[in-house]
Amino acid sequence: MSEKAPARGEHSRTGARSVVGKRRSLASDHEATATGATFDLPNSVRSVIALQRTVGNQAVQRMLQPIQRVAAGEHKVVDDEPPVQRQMVLRIQRITPSFVAARPAPKRSNTDSSTTTVKEQAFTGKVTEDKSAGQYGYELETFQSNGEIQLVYYTEGHYPAPVPDDDSGALSNVSKTNWKAVADDLHANRTGIGGKWSAYLAEPLHENYHWNVEWVGALTPEIAKAETALKTVKADNKSPLNQVIVQTNAAGIVGNAVKAAKKTYKALGDSPGDPPYIAQAPAIDALEKRVRDEAAAKSW
Repeated sequence: MSEKAPARGEHSRTGARSVVGKRRSLASDHEATATGATFDLPNSVRSVIALQRTVGNQAVQRMLQPIQRVAAGEHKVVDDEPPVQRQMVLRIQRITPSFVAARPAPKRSNTDSSTTTVKEQAFTGKVTEDKSAGQYGYELETFQSNGEIQLVYYTEGHYPAPVPDDDSGALSNVSKTNWKAVADDLHANRTGIGGKWSAYLAEPLHENYHWNVEWVGALTPEIAKAETALKTVKADNKSPLNQVIVQTNAAGIVGNAVKAAKKTYKALGDSPGDPPYIAQAPAIDALEKRVRDEAAAKSW
């Protein structure tokens, strides 16, 4: 929460059902159905039966086994077409950016604010080569957004429950004479800058909203747009030097995506009543209720 306005800038396919392996005993040239009816066996099967009678089961097995292996092999060939499968995946797959916010130990100040700072943005990718098209391209592999959330609490005298710093401790700063003023002050500033009294947990709720909702929400779609734009980055593969051109152009696209995200992020409101302040309200509401319940329990 920020009286102290936060610095936010750098701040399946269906297939034929196989009968192979469904072993049946062929007692005659006709097959019995479940209803007792019979049907003629195909000539090919009759030939197999005739052969079985003539030369025995071993010869039949030698004939049938290649059919089974071919059937199994066809399934594997369909699954083992990496060029087609990889190209299909690359057309629909999006990377998921990772967001890593360092959280140093909280500080205390009655003038400085908690801050959410967007720091280094790092990505990895690789130059690809389509030999059939004679072109280099670029594939984005990972993107990591780094930042820092520095919580700054008021001094202990501004919290109804001063210890520990999570509003769960004894309400040692609340008394018979001030409980109403404390509760009313908390209520009045639930979606704004803290007054005389505040809630510890309002700080992380406020700053987490900046990072998890605003920054993640601003950057993620821009990276998706960048991935689409990167598919247009091409250069002929006649010279290895063109790989550098591809890398440079790719870096420019990703860099512009980050700039666009930062612009969107900075433009979001951070004044009393804006979403980050609304996000902090549950912590203040809970603390206010604790104070009022305490007063009622003690008949103040």
